[in-house]
Amino acid sequence: MGRAYELKGDTILANAYYEKAINYCRKEKIASAEIRHGNVYCEYLLHSGKYEVAKQLALENLAVARNAGINEGISNVAGTLRKVYTHTGKKGQHHLSCSNAD
Repeated sequence: MGRAYELKGDTILANAYYEKAINYCRKEKIASAEIRHGNVYCEYLLHSGKYEVAKQLALENLAVARNAGINEGISNVAGTLRKVYTHTGKKGQHHLSCSNAD
């Protein structure tokens, strides 16, 4: 739903539904869906210029992926973090975040 409202241009409802989906996955402990929704929301946040919020969410997703042992999730989140650090000009931080997420 968040993506639908994003495409429609309704940022308030887009944010609300992205967050609602992520919170539902957290509550129900559905790690793979939480990571997927989190990555899509991070992309949205990056396009919206909300780099710090995207970074925080990506780091949370990385911890979820690592704790659940979901290698594909780790890889996807690492790619998202790379985009975050590219936008913020903090090159090299991506590697540090991934290696320090233990």
